[in-house]
Amino acid sequence: GVQVSSSGFYTVITTDFGLTVKFDGSHRVEVTLPSTFGQKVCGMCGNYNGMAADDFLNPEGVLEPDSTSLGNSWQV
Repeated sequence: GVQVSSSGFYTVITTDFGLTVKFDGSHRVEVTLPSTFGQKVCGMCGNYNGMAADDFLNPEGVLEPDSTSLGNSWQV
C-alpha cells in the first residue's frame, strides 16, 4: 500500500516496499530506498551503487557533465 502524510513543510509518500518520497511543494525532493534496491535503479537519483562518479548517467548510459544536463536528459 501507499500512505500519504505531512511532516513539517513536507508531503511524505511511503510505500509498503520501503520507498519514501518527501516533497516540499516547491523544489526540494528527497527519495529514500532500502539497500535491497542497490544497483537496481537509475535516473535522477543515480544507480545506488555507492559510487557517486557514475550517478550522472543519462537514459542512454552516457555520463552527463553536470546536474542540469542530467535533468534535461531525463525530461519526459
